[in-house]
Amino acid sequence: MATAQPVATVVAVTGTAYARDAEGRMRLLRAGDAINEGETVVTSSGGRVELAFEDGSVLPVEQNQSIAVTAELSETSRPQALDAQLGDASIAQVIQALNDGGNLDDALEAPAAGLAGGGGGEGNNFVRLLRITEGVDPLAFDFAPTEPDRIDERLPGAPEADDGTPATTTTTPPSTVPAVTVDLELGVDGSSPTLTVDAKNATSVTLTITGSDGSEQTAPVTQKADGTWTVDTSGLTFNEEVSYTATAIAKDNANNTATDTDTDSFDLKPEVEVDLELGVDGSSPTLTVDAKNATSVTLTITGSDGSEQTAPVTQKADGTWTVDTSGLTFNEAVTYTATAIAKDNVNNTATAVDSDSFDLPPAADGGAVAGVEDSSYVFQWSDFKVSDGATPASSLGIVINTLPVNGKLEYLNAAGDWVAVSQGQEVSQADIAAGHLRFTPAANESGSDAYGGTGVGDQQGDYARFEYSPTDGTQVGDSATMVVDIAPVADAPTLSVTVGAAHEVTVTPAGTFSGTLNASNLLTTSGVSVSAKNFVHNPDGTYSLSSASSGNIYLENTSTTGRIGVAGNHPGASSQEVATGNQIGYSYTTHESEELIFTFQSTVTTASATISNLWIKDNGKNATEVGIYELYRDGVLVGTGTFNGTSSGNLTVSMTANDGLGFDTVVFKAASSYLNMTTAQSVATGDGSDYYITSLTYQGTTAPVKAYTYALDIDAALVDADGSESLSGVSISGIPSGATLTDGTHTYTSTDSSHSLLLDGWNLDSLVITTSAGSTTDFTLQVSVSSSEHANGDTATTTTAVTVVVGAADAVAPAVHLTGGAGDDHITGGIGDDVIAGGAGSDILAGGLGADTFIWSFGDQGAEGKPEVDRVLDFDTSSDKLDLHDLLQGESASGGNLGSFLFVEHQGADTVIHVSTQGGFTSGYDAGKEDQTIVLQGVDLVGGLSSQAQILQNLVDHGKLITD
Repeated sequence: MATAQPVATVVAVTGTAYARDAEGRMRLLRAGDAINEGETVVTSSGGRVELAFEDGSVLPVEQNQSIAVTAELSETSRPQALDAQLGDASIAQVIQALNDGGNLDDALEAPAAGLAGGGGGEGNNFVRLLRITEGVDPLAFDFAPTEPDRIDERLPGAPEADDGTPATTTTTPPSTVPAVTVDLELGVDGSSPTLTVDAKNATSVTLTITGSDGSEQTAPVTQKADGTWTVDTSGLTFNEEVSYTATAIAKDNANNTATDTDTDSFDLKPEVEVDLELGVDGSSPTLTVDAKNATSVTLTITGSDGSEQTAPVTQKADGTWTVDTSGLTFNEAVTYTATAIAKDNVNNTATAVDSDSFDLPPAADGGAVAGVEDSSYVFQWSDFKVSDGATPASSLGIVINTLPVNGKLEYLNAAGDWVAVSQGQEVSQADIAAGHLRFTPAANESGSDAYGGTGVGDQQGDYARFEYSPTDGTQVGDSATMVVDIAPVADAPTLSVTVGAAHEVTVTPAGTFSGTLNASNLLTTSGVSVSAKNFVHNPDGTYSLSSASSGNIYLENTSTTGRIGVAGNHPGASSQEVATGNQIGYSYTTHESEELIFTFQSTVTTASATISNLWIKDNGKNATEVGIYELYRDGVLVGTGTFNGTSSGNLTVSMTANDGLGFDTVVFKAASSYLNMTTAQSVATGDGSDYYITSLTYQGTTAPVKAYTYALDIDAALVDADGSESLSGVSISGIPSGATLTDGTHTYTSTDSSHSLLLDGWNLDSLVITTSAGSTTDFTLQVSVSSSEHANGDTATTTTAVTVVVGAADAVAPAVHLTGGAGDDHITGGIGDDVIAGGAGSDILAGGLGADTFIWSFGDQGAEGKPEVDRVLDFDTSSDKLDLHDLLQGESASGGNLGSFLFVEHQGADTVIHVSTQGGFTSGYDAGKEDQTIVLQGVDLVGGLSSQAQILQNLVDHGKLITD
């Protein structure tokens, strides 16, 4: 394909102008650019281009114009004067042929082969029409005025001008004026400039490069053998932001000159790179900046937490940059972005960013926890003191590195079983927070600061240690130590008390007694007591018989023998009785008789009473008054009789028991009617019978006075026998007044049953207790023994109650009140209706026989979330009670708020009562508010009821729970 030929050179450009080729590609025109044939010159608004041709002519292209530069304008096809000359054939021949109408082909020789189409030797024997030119303003082409030979003949078919005149053809001889073009290309940074010169018809070319900064340089231009020119740029230097103009001046031998210029510049844009490396923990960050073509660099570090910091950036003498990081701080879990902005002296900028962050492994400071002997310690997450600024707590955990030598770590698995933790096992924060990791000391072992020293183990300064490491699931932190102290707790010692069989001892043998009672010695005679029942006038106007009292006796000592009666007059008494007064009388108002009662300590076999004022007629009526006696033995009626008045009113009455076995009580009464008179008739008299006792003579036998001896076997022992505890002396209380206790060496006689006797030094294997002489009252002994921890003085007490039955078994066994101490006590009641209070600590309680009441007081409870746990071993659902009225603060069964204080559930075979003494269960059961737990072993008090309200109300209604 033919190469496009240059047609003209751009010598001046104003504004913007382009050259568009046949493919539509545009290139920006600058002075010195060549215009090739086939291109179109296009100017913009305000643009102007001047095109110089090789003949020296200049064609201006004004603004907003498009000029197509065709082949006709090419210098290589421009007509010359010689081109228009005729060939070998004479002009006359041609003209003659034309005038004759002949064929020029016949007049001219055939053309030779070749591009010229002429005759031999590539010449022409015929006139050639070189060009038909149409002048179209502004593209009219004005050739230099020369005077070559011309053909002005118009040939047939020749083209015409627009006005119909023949087209004009002109030939111009070749130009010998020098021509030159120069091209300056500085490239990106001026380090490898391209500077070329193309000159024609020149013998020399000078090249000067001037800069807008006033600089001036020259570059040698040399013509090579092939006629081209070469420029030596090795000595040239160029700076950015300077506009350089290369001016080439070509000369010929005649000093004709041609000049061309080209301008170029370069502006190096700043470049910058930044690298941020925070390292493992951000304490020694590496922050570097590499900048080029910059006069300043600013560096800002922003964090994803909203923080912003700046770091000074300084250029050193060698052109490198240094960053001062001394004032920077970085935190874990924050992404930091370093933004470097480089500027040059014309405010061109370049920006680079780099980000980094660091995630430290979780850390643990180590922990120390304190449990108590014989109890498991359930770990809380806070115990391990794990921290991680980048990871939420829910994603953390620990790895067990070593296991404790004493005790054991246990994990609650999915099946609900506590299993041993293995070395290397990972336990999540969620499991620990849920209470699934615990430490259990060996039975009866402890170790804490109370023992002193730095050892680890039983009875050492620390009980156990194990190593663990925190983990976030990806990274494992440094190992830390967990120290476990177990505070010593005294274990309630074992205690058994056995009462041997009763052995009867006669203190005083059997005998006889006798005596006579009268008004003078009635109140001073031993072995007998006298009381009376009289009538009481009630506030409503009625009368009722009083209870027996010695204060109701009437004694008269003015007569020789004296008289014994009942104080006061019975309702409805006759005027005659009122006059005499204070007799044993019968009232028709209440239909009851007053009573005079003689009670003997020993059995009376026979007795006789002298009577006075028992008239054969009374109140003017002829009738005999009647008296009544009743004989009782041990409260059972064993004889009775009546006796009639005499005319004198005095008589003697003898009395014996029907069975002849004697009696111990005589009761005198008055009959309601008179002898030989109907009741109606008796009532008509206006009064019942009445009389005095003047004396009572008695004879009887005394039973032997006996006492009973019982062997006591007391066995006490420590539960914790590792040497950390000691057993205190056994104490005993409840010994009745007058009874004695001896071990063969020591003897104690009780004067107060509430006194507690400490048996330190006594031989517990040979104890004997003897009741007081004649006592037949059962009594209950309370035996206690305590253990004490050497390290911290903690104590625990076991109390057992045993009932001693004296003589025959009583219908109701005596009750005792048993109270524990501040430690973990073990209390066992007797056979009576006992009241048992465990007190503070976690106690084990057993009521024994009888209807027992288990009572808790405020202050017995533990702390919220760490309740004391008391166990009742033998709660009897038919008779036993739980008394919580003092323990609960502000409860009201009637007010319906018991559910805020108590939560009852059936666990396995037991009933468990969860207690919040301050009413913390307002939103349901909350283990964090529980401060007391009561376990009723082997008992179901829930009974299939579904709601707490039903359960609690049922316990209250059936008397099992005492609250208000």
